[in-house]
Amino acid sequence: MHPRHRIDLTEPAHLGDRDGYSPPVHRYAPAPGLADLVRRYWMPVWSLPEGRATVQRVLQYPVCQLVVAPSYALLVGPARGLSTRELTGSGWALGAMLQPAAGALLLDGPVSAVTDGAVPLDDLAHVDGPALAERVRDQK
Repeated sequence: MHPRHRIDLTEPAHLGDRDGYSPPVHRYAPAPGLADLVRRYWMPVWSLPEGRATVQRVLQYPVCQLVVAPSYALLVGPARGLSTRELTGSGWALGAMLQPAAGALLLDGPVSAVTDGAVPLDDLAHVDGPALAERVRDQK
């Protein structure tokens, strides 16, 4: 993602842990040709001391997200309420927050099938999940 496409939003959705820590989340605008499908890209990056863990808490938008990390690649459905993920060591994830209803295009059906859940990108008919994940991981 090109630095000129970086957007810096103050996101109250990313909540600090009990010590007030929340990893930095870099946000980028999509290319104009993708703006009808992608609201924005986001990328948290963290490096925690050995033995330390934190729980990332996020109030979700009611949309689907494509998420690629070193160990998984998923289409994540809307979450009702707060979603959490434990972070340890050093890591990153790259996500594409989709526009409302864009998830239904990828699923060939209702988003309710992935509400409060996720499906591997490999399972999507309209996305070459393995190739997408490999391209993202190769950029690291």
